[in-house]
Amino acid sequence: MSFGRIAALALVAATLVSGFAVTPARAATVSLPPAADCVYATTLTIKAEADRIMARHLELGTHTDWILPKDPTWREQPFNADQNWLFNYHALRWVLALLQAGRETGQAAYTDRAAFLLKDWLASNPRSSRATLMSWNDMTAGMRASVLACATRDLGRPAWLMAGIRTHGTALADPAFYADHGNHALNQVIGLVDVACVYPLASWKTLAVKR
Repeated sequence: MSFGRIAALALVAATLVSGFAVTPARAATVSLPPAADCVYATTLTIKAEADRIMARHLELGTHTDWILPKDPTWREQPFNADQNWLFNYHALRWVLALLQAGRETGQAAYTDRAAFLLKDWLASNPRSSRATLMSWNDMTAGMRASVLACATRDLGRPAWLMAGIRTHGTALADPAFYADHGNHALNQVIGLVDVACVYPLASWKTLAVKR
């Protein structure tokens, strides 16, 4: 498990150990997900990674380089529709590289491209009409929820982003969508904690702690 995953669980673990109830007042004291959960790579490599993505080169998991369309349809299925590639594509954690590079260099082009990709994904993938089966996979949604919450650091809280966060929080809180066990459930809980840090609905954090 990455340090970011561990950091995001710290809030849940501390709550369970101390035994206190999560109240709206306590929930309001946390305004962003744990910083480590919003880091895609080290500062030594992040600009190079972001530059590759800006040049539309995307390399996910063990797969070779793929040319990202300037305006993705989000229905792309290269590598014989490999499920692992699609999982990583729709989790959107690779967009964090752009946000981190924009933050570290002060160059708005990185942040603008990240904003375009996130907004475009949300517009193209409503939960009621997903572009591919992996768009709303339970674990993919949990990881993507964390990305959206992290994006508020750099993009603020525009209506489209907060609407996307609400949609993801609602999905992750839905007992019918919850995986209930294993790493899928773990990442769903982490995503729910992260969105609860930026969306004023204390019941999501309470639910994440219970789970």
